[in-house]
Amino acid sequence: MRTQDMSRRGFLSGATAFGAAAGAAAYWDPAQMAAQVVGVKKGDLPDLTIKEVKVYVTDLKDIHKLNGTETGEIVSVVTHSGIEGNYTIGDRNRTANWLEWAKPALVGKNVVDMLPTLTSTSGMKTRSGGFDAPSRRRPGPGARGRNAMGFSFGAPPGPGEGSAFGGVAVAGSGLQTHGGGEWPNYYTAAADVALWDILGKAVNRPIYQILSGGIKTKDRVLAYASSQHLPTIEDYVPDVTKAKQQGYKGYKIHPGSGQHATGPEIPTYVGHMEEIREVRKAAGDDYVLMHDPVQMYNEFEAMTVGRLLDDLGYLWYEDPVPTMDEEALIELVKKLDVGPPSQASTSTALMLQL
Repeated sequence: MRTQDMSRRGFLSGATAFGAAAGAAAYWDPAQMAAQVVGVKKGDLPDLTIKEVKVYVTDLKDIHKLNGTETGEIVSVVTHSGIEGNYTIGDRNRTANWLEWAKPALVGKNVVDMLPTLTSTSGMKTRSGGFDAPSRRRPGPGARGRNAMGFSFGAPPGPGEGSAFGGVAVAGSGLQTHGGGEWPNYYTAAADVALWDILGKAVNRPIYQILSGGIKTKDRVLAYASSQHLPTIEDYVPDVTKAKQQGYKGYKIHPGSGQHATGPEIPTYVGHMEEIREVRKAAGDDYVLMHDPVQMYNEFEAMTVGRLLDDLGYLWYEDPVPTMDEEALIELVKKLDVGPPSQASTSTALMLQL
């Protein structure tokens, strides 16, 4: 199997922990960190008071959409010093009437003051029903009805189902807020990205350098191929083979329904484990592989799949369970050697153990 230079625990306890501390400092006082990175005083930054907000609408008629909700809208936040921050909206979730929200919420306020306090989450936590709770399922194309776990498919999702990113996926799902309010708030999320964009432009540095606290970082990263949620188990070997032929140095599985093209239905996670084995066999022992089920598993399934990923030398394990299921994330971090489920999830789990 592929030889790792260091274990996940060693990685997280070393440079990543140091970088996380710098990132935390940047979140508490982003403007101070930005000024520090370029060797100036915070008071020397340009006037970052927001003068206007607007939305550009682009023509998408000849553009391939990754998500059906894409609108072609680009948020614009402009300061008195002429610096413009941007963000695209309508990619995964619609952000209707953002401009109407942004005018009273942003205009006349300073980026320096807003960034430390602006948040798109109220801090939600859930157990997702427990160790062996019903898990999300991704049925094959054209299917409608309800699966064996009671989740609807092929139709608008019910409470607690569907997208992991909000709406009815949150309503009735057992999620509880720590601080009250809505989660996630896509209006503040869009503003947050635009304001960080402004801060980076104010000091002529990319955001990752501000978050690093001036620590020298890489400026190039390897690109890897990322699969779609393919219909059947048999679709993944041709897909990873094509990625290797195209020169990609790594491949990430986005598993689908976990079913064979023909034959009886099997548990979804069991089908995913077949995909994991077959992809490793086709790609070879030294090829970089990752697995991202997009929060599809309960804790039992996630642990079972994770142990197979360990055995087969997969580099990382992304979003195995709902990101608010802190207890499951802690157990996965403790017991698996495969790389972080996701940067945010792992950071949350590690902080909960301190």
